Amino acid sequence: MNPWVAVWTRPRQVVRAVVRADPTFGFWSLSFLFGLSVLFYLANFYSWGLSFSFVEVLWPILIGAPFFGALYFLFKSWILQFIGRLLGGKAPYSHVRAAFTWSRSPYALALLLWIALFSSESGGVFVHYDTDTSAVFINLIIAILVIWSAILLIQTNAEIQSFSLFRSLLNVFLSWLLSSFIIVILMFVTRYIVTRLI
Repeated sequence: MNPWVAVWTRPRQVVRAVVRADPTFGFWSLSFLFGLSVLFYLANFYSWGLSFSFVEVLWPILIGAPFFGALYFLFKSWILQFIGRLLGGKAPYSHVRAAFTWSRSPYALALLLWIALFSSESGGVFVHYDTDTSAVFINLIIAILVIWSAILLIQTNAEIQSFSLFRSLLNVFLSWLLSSFIIVILMFVTRYIVTRLI
């Protein structure tokens, strides 16, 4: 079974095989792919292309993508396991991390859309809604990532935690609420500190 292909239709079998063989399998590859997709989106959303050239935006993203993705995976997996334990889950952190990591595999497909966008209009790809074409591509990327990744996470988390789909959905939803709250607090604290320093 090729996990990169099977995860789209058999996420439970894939995560079961991964945690039995090596829970770290695919972690850095998926961290890199996920990091690229998110950082490309942020570069477009905040219109970095208005202040920097295409190459000046691209190289830092390529270098920082795996580290950004890894930190995100580690943080979100910890929150997912924390809430899962409150709901009766017994899976170790490494297994929860594998479930979360592989649920983000749709981001690899989304990169194909970014590459197509680079080919057609590299000059405006890092400018928010610079053209109608980029708007369509960005919206399509968001739809793919959010919907399919959520479906995969509910499935993979249910498998490694031995949860019903409803309990896994509750686990994922509450984890999203808690992590979002923490991120918002950190953003306010960071902004406050930066403002005070300046």
